[in-house]
Amino acid sequence: MRYEASNTGDLKFRGLPKKYHDMNVKLIAEGKQERLQTTDWPVAPPSQGTLDWANLGVEQGLADYERREVKKPANGTTADDYEGQMNLAAESPFFAWIGRTFGTAYARLGDDTCGVPEPSVN
Repeated sequence: MRYEASNTGDLKFRGLPKKYHDMNVKLIAEGKQERLQTTDWPVAPPSQGTLDWANLGVEQGLADYERREVKKPANGTTADDYEGQMNLAAESPFFAWIGRTFGTAYARLGDDTCGVPEPSVN
C-alpha cells in the first residue's frame, strides 16, 4: 500500500488496511482466505502487527508523495478501485483467480524480489 499511496497521493488509502484486515478475518472464518491472495505467497494472517505495518506504509507513502510532488495528498479514486477489487475477489473465486492471474503488478521476479520498483523521492 505504501507504493500506491506514494504513487497516487490518495488519502483514502488510510482506510484500506482496516478494511483489508476485517475482510481477511471474515474470509478466514468462512474458509476462503485464499481469495485475498494476489501472489503465490500466502495471505498474511490478520494481527494488530500487520495492521500497524500497513497503516505505517500508507502514511510513509503519503509523505513520499508530498515530498516528491510538493503538494498535499488529497482524496482520489484509486483506493476506491482497490476496495472494489477486494470486494469482488472476496465474493467470487472467479474474480479472485482473475486478480491473482492478471490483476497484480506485484509478481515476484523468480526470487523474493518484488516486481514493482519503489517510486523515487527527490
